[in-house]
Amino acid sequence: MKKLLSLLVSIGLIIEVAFFAEDVTATKTNEIASVAENKPPQLIPGGRFTIEFPDMPPTMHSMFYKTDIKPCMTVVLPKNYSSSQKYPLLIFLPGECGSNGKNPVQALLLSEQKDFVCLDLPYFKSSPSSDLRITEEDITNMWALYKTMLTRMEQIIPNLDSKHYILGGFSNGAYVTAGLIDNTNGEAVQKFSAFFFIEAGRMTHYELLKGKPVLLLYGALDPNAKIRGEGRAAPFKDAGAILTTRPMEGVGHAFPESERPFVREWLHNVAFGNSSAPTPSP
Repeated sequence: MKKLLSLLVSIGLIIEVAFFAEDVTATKTNEIASVAENKPPQLIPGGRFTIEFPDMPPTMHSMFYKTDIKPCMTVVLPKNYSSSQKYPLLIFLPGECGSNGKNPVQALLLSEQKDFVCLDLPYFKSSPSSDLRITEEDITNMWALYKTMLTRMEQIIPNLDSKHYILGGFSNGAYVTAGLIDNTNGEAVQKFSAFFFIEAGRMTHYELLKGKPVLLLYGALDPNAKIRGEGRAAPFKDAGAILTTRPMEGVGHAFPESERPFVREWLHNVAFGNSSAPTPSP
């Protein structure tokens, strides 16, 4: 089963990385300089850089696939980047064992690499394990590492719009998002301004999301659709979250390309919700 999963993930990564092959090639020199020589990367439109954190524990991805990729994060600037404008941050946490921290694929697809700074973060386990389940202890330890990574990113990019950090994910990524809300003593809720949950995201402290934009997507064909849709919407509404729900018609446990325009519109028109929000680029 693990070999099959590994093959499917590999195929998906090949397709997704190929989609951005031109951008990776164009910014490769910048990426190598920032990592190998410990120099601040050049902030240019479409720029991409990866920062390694060798003192951090192995990522969940590297433990599951038994690789020796060092813990790292990757930041991609929008193609319409300008040092004179502030940019919101978009983090999309994927399913299964997460990413290797090398490419924020889904965030780039959602943003079309415009208007948002996209960040790829890996998952961490509190102890060596290939178990895909995320525990409260995992979340607590992960948040401490994420804070270090986010601080480093903010030191490099001075014109991030700290009032508009958006976090969410699909499947296990939605569970990690929910865990960060529940198990960081409110710190994650203070750090992020809006959240999205796709096909998962059971949580406890809904009250922390009062006044926060929240997007809830669920597959209409998912056997757990009633729980992940209507059942989960009620506590968000009761807590006073600015909730948007959407059943993905004809979809099971997946996040298809056809749903990206809806999420993209939500990011621009709801997640910001004020006149200073960037207008989607043509």
